Amino acid sequence: MNFQAFTGAVEAFVGVNFFTMIAAWCNLLILFLILKKLLFKPLKNMIDSRQKEIDDMYADAESSKKSAENMRTEYEEFAIPQPDLSIFLDVPFAFTERKLQQEVRTGEDRDYLNGQKDIHEASLDLQRRVREVYLEAAACSDDIKVVDCSTAEGTMASPEAIYERIMQHITPLIAK
Repeated sequence: MNFQAFTGAVEAFVGVNFFTMIAAWCNLLILFLILKKLLFKPLKNMIDSRQKEIDDMYADAESSKKSAENMRTEYEEFAIPQPDLSIFLDVPFAFTERKLQQEVRTGEDRDYLNGQKDIHEASLDLQRRVREVYLEAAACSDDIKVVDCSTAEGTMASPEAIYERIMQHITPLIAK
């Protein structure tokens, strides 16, 4: 039996043209490859990116939970006195950025670094996130006060102005 006879027999038995079936499979394969390239890979990247964000949020939440448990242990079990007030000095980020990127920081208090950069100071993204965490904590607690250390123009306020802003929060406590 030759190929022509075989395809004729398949067509007669199944009712499908053999070449039409091959063409349909080829079209399906081409469509799959196009969708994989144009849709599945970008979609998978997007899902992976979102999963990483979710994992980071869970890690942050777990870290916050552990910090809260540690604070409870310090205050309740070890009877460490709780502060009446915590003050967060909110420094203009441009000032922080300039200090960490442009200026060489020296002094005996930095000898432990052996001439290297502090890993916490090396990441501006970390500095931004830390600032956000403190601002969120202050928004949720009456015991944390934010002192804006900037001027109306967004530059660093003078030490005297910052002192006055701090005293606005401390004076009512001293008066008690």
